[in-house]
Amino acid sequence: MAVMQQAQGQPATGTVTAPASFFGGGARVFLGAPRAFRPYVLAEAGVARVVLQPAFTLAGADVTTSLPQYGVSLGADLTGSVTKPAFTAGIGFVKAAGAWQLDAGVRVTTIQTAGQSTNVLRVLVGIAVDLTGRRHDEAGAVGTSQLEAVTGTEAAHVER
Repeated sequence: MAVMQQAQGQPATGTVTAPASFFGGGARVFLGAPRAFRPYVLAEAGVARVVLQPAFTLAGADVTTSLPQYGVSLGADLTGSVTKPAFTAGIGFVKAAGAWQLDAGVRVTTIQTAGQSTNVLRVLVGIAVDLTGRRHDEAGAVGTSQLEAVTGTEAAHVER
């Protein structure tokens, strides 16, 4: 950017937005005896696909598609997409009330991107209802074991 800014005599900026999608599986382990308020720890492993989306401006105008006319070519470190290993750790709790459950927690996902790891911090709140008609009492969730499998996909937005 400094070369383009100096050659053109105008301010130049560049950003790379890197949206990421994660697919993985893992386990959630509830801590302590079953009860209506159930803390847990969680671990997951999987893969993340990261798409690099660069954007450049010169004097406030978007010049991303015309960079070659300024003598700038982008390398693979700023363009394209990669699929890399990713790992998640988290803590949270499940609160049962009748057929309803509240799940709240914090997750940190580390994507093993080239050169450095990319970390995504997420805070989540979920609400679930058991449509089978079973009720959740003070002893904990009906039909839920102490060790539960966790699978799914998640999307995150990372800006570097």
